[in-house]
Amino acid sequence: MVRWAFPFKRCSAHPKKLGLLVAVFTLGYICIDTNIFFLDRVSSKLPRDILSVDSKYAGGSAKNTEQKADIYHSGMDDLHLSDLSKAVTEKEVENMKQTVQYLTLDDIKDGKVESHTKKFEGSELCPEVEDNPNMNGPLPQAVLLIDNLKESEVSSIHPELAPGGQWAPDDCKPRHKVAVIIPYRDRQSHLTRLLYFLIPILKRQKLDFRFIVTEQWGNDLFNKGRIMNAAFRLAERLGTDCVVFHDVDMFPQDDRNPYSCPQTPRHLGAFVSNLGYQLWYKEIVGGALAISMEDYRTVNGYSNMYWAWGGEDDDMGKRILSLNYTIERPNPVTGRYSMLKHVKRKRTAPKLIYKLLEIAEQRVATDGLNETDKWSVVKMAVRPLYYHMYVDVGAVPEEWRGNGKEA
Repeated sequence: MVRWAFPFKRCSAHPKKLGLLVAVFTLGYICIDTNIFFLDRVSSKLPRDILSVDSKYAGGSAKNTEQKADIYHSGMDDLHLSDLSKAVTEKEVENMKQTVQYLTLDDIKDGKVESHTKKFEGSELCPEVEDNPNMNGPLPQAVLLIDNLKESEVSSIHPELAPGGQWAPDDCKPRHKVAVIIPYRDRQSHLTRLLYFLIPILKRQKLDFRFIVTEQWGNDLFNKGRIMNAAFRLAERLGTDCVVFHDVDMFPQDDRNPYSCPQTPRHLGAFVSNLGYQLWYKEIVGGALAISMEDYRTVNGYSNMYWAWGGEDDDMGKRILSLNYTIERPNPVTGRYSMLKHVKRKRTAPKLIYKLLEIAEQRVATDGLNETDKWSVVKMAVRPLYYHMYVDVGAVPEEWRGNGKEA
């Protein structure tokens, strides 16, 4: 009390100073009260079912897992979301600033959600990549060193993109409608650089393209197969001809490696820097895989049974070969990739992975895309550069936690 009383005692001898102090406190209270009133008015008009964000999800880095905050940003105003709630992480704030709208799968029918870009009305087809004179060949890799690039900066560089990162040429009829699916967790810097890197390549290849970032809801053991199967279902709704499953740390070294739809599954990422640009075994299809919608359905998608790191890509390779498909490989020169360095996630139960791989061919018909109860889409946002899905992959079997109980 002595400390608080001291300034007032001094000010009592100076009525002007005391009046100024009272005015400052009053003005501060009015500002705070006005802001709260404004935010209440805004939030009262918003649909509660799509705007409630649980802070323990959407990135999994918030400390208080019980707090919830209702936040909104239309992408058009200047609200400072970082001031709205301490329960929202910096990544969530940036995502909300970039959100154009929220959707459910039922909102997307026959690709009608994408009507923002100009369509070529003529009959002239765009050239195949190998016949395209606009390709640059070897690509500079300096962008790989940039670790502070923001999505808003990439969006400003490419105002021609429609929401979802969608683009199609307006000077010829694209041969292929492609969805690039990026399984994602906790690598925002990698994701932004990859989008910045791929957009000019896909445009030069004259593709009708869009990006789907599929992220696991929560922060338990990762199930890459399930979130990729969920993203494929979205690609079906968007009416794409094929999908390219693309790891977030893979960067092509040459733009002549075609991202177009293949006649048979195409392993784009066959020759990678950290593997000495060598093809180590015949089943390998990891890193970047292009596959038509029909072929993906035929192989029943990715297995849903692999948890933590590793196994699902080799399982996919075995599925493809077991159905007598040929895995197309790129030219060893033009098909090279750089892989960004990062800390590898450990395999928590390697024995389980090896056992599953031994019977991969036997599980094709029963384990995969047709198991609709293995995942659910919790939330889906359309951002300027991509569709962003949050996928609930269900409970993790205890034997996968690496506690010594694996069979």
